[in-house]
Amino acid sequence: TRTSVVRRLHKAQGKLRAMQDWRSFANAPVMERLCETQEALAETAEANADNADFDFAGCAARVRAAREEWKQMTTGQAGAPKALWQRFDSACSRAYAPCQAHFDAEHARREAHHAAKLAVCQGLEDYAGLLAKESDAQVDWPALEKIIHTADAEWRRIGLVPQQAKSALNKRFRKVMDQLRQRLHGHHLQCAEDKELLIGRAETLLEKLDAGRLSLADVVAQAKELQTSWKQIGHASKDRELWRRFRTACDQIFARRDAERASHQAALQQDLAVHEALCVKVETAAKGGELGHARQQVDEAQAQWHDAPQLPKREMDKMARRFRAALEQFDKRLQSEQHKQQQQEHQRLRDQAALCGELEQLAESVLADGTAPTDIAHSQAALITRWEALGPGHGAAAKGIE
Repeated sequence: TRTSVVRRLHKAQGKLRAMQDWRSFANAPVMERLCETQEALAETAEANADNADFDFAGCAARVRAAREEWKQMTTGQAGAPKALWQRFDSACSRAYAPCQAHFDAEHARREAHHAAKLAVCQGLEDYAGLLAKESDAQVDWPALEKIIHTADAEWRRIGLVPQQAKSALNKRFRKVMDQLRQRLHGHHLQCAEDKELLIGRAETLLEKLDAGRLSLADVVAQAKELQTSWKQIGHASKDRELWRRFRTACDQIFARRDAERASHQAALQQDLAVHEALCVKVETAAKGGELGHARQQVDEAQAQWHDAPQLPKREMDKMARRFRAALEQFDKRLQSEQHKQQQQEHQRLRDQAALCGELEQLAESVLADGTAPTDIAHSQAALITRWEALGPGHGAAAKGIE
C-alpha cells in the first residue's frame, strides 16, 4: 500500500544519510592530505615563479588532478566542510597562478616568434620576387648564398610558435627557401661547367709542355691566368673534387717550374763557389805566406777569373767588388814588402859602409904604425865574418861598396 511504500522510502533515506555521513568521515583525512599537498606545491611553484627550468606543465597537471580527485570524492554527498574546501581551493589557485603566468608569457613569446618568422618569410618572398627578374649575370651570387645560410640559421634561432600556426608557417618558409636554393643550384651547375673547362685547359697546357710546343715560362704564365679565372667563378657543385683536379694539374706545372729553378739555383751556387774560391785565393795571398808563392797564386787567380762562368748581374757585381778588394789588399802587401826590402837594403849598405870604414882604419893603422899583418889577422877575420853575415847586396851601390 501507499503507506508501506512511504515507510520503506523513509527507512532507505535514513540508511543513505548514514552512508553519506560515513563517506564524509572516511574522506576527511584524504581531503586534509590533498590540502597539505597543494599547499606544499603552491610554495614550490611560487618559489620557482622566475625559474625557466621549472616544470610548470607538470605543476599545472598536478593541480588539475587534485581538483578532479576532490570532485570525485564530493560527488553524491553533501560536500566537504566549507573551511576545508576554501583551504583546498586557495592552495590550488596559488599553485596554478605561477603556471598561468608562465603559460601567458610563453604564449606571448610564441606570438612574438610567430611575428618574427612571418617577417622572415615576407622578406625572403620579396627578395625571391626581385631575384626572379634578374639574369644570372645580374645576380649577386655570394649575397644569395649568405642570405640562404643566414635565413636558415635565423629561422632555427627564433624559437617555437603557436602550435596551430606551426605547420603553415614552416610550409611557407620551405617553399620560398626551395625557390632560392633552386636558383642557386642552377648557378652551381653552371660554375661546375666553367670549372671543368678550366681543368681541361690546365691539362692541355701540361700536354703542350711535354710535347715541347710551349715553353715552361709561357705555361706557367697561362696557369696563373687560369687560377685567377678560377677564383672569379664562385662555388660549384662538387667543388672540392673539381678543385682537387684543377690543383693537381697546376701543381704539376709549378713543380716543373720549381725543378727548373732548383736546377738553375744549383748551377748558380756552383758558379758562385768558383768565384768565391778565387776571391779566397787572393785574400789568402794578401794576408801572408812566401811572397813569391803568393804572387804566383794571385797571377793564377786573375787568369782563372777571366775564364770563370758568368754570373747574374747582381751576384757578379758583388763577387767582382770582393775580388777587386782582395787584389787591392795584395797590392798593399806588395808595396809594404817592397818598402821593407828597400829599408833592409839601405840598412845593409850602411852596415857594409861602416865595415869598409873599420877595415880602412885597420889598414891605415898598419901603414902608419908599421904593425905586422899577422898581428891584425884576427881583427881582419872578424870584419870578414861580419861582412858575410850581411849577405850580398843588389844594385850599383852594392857593387860600389863591395
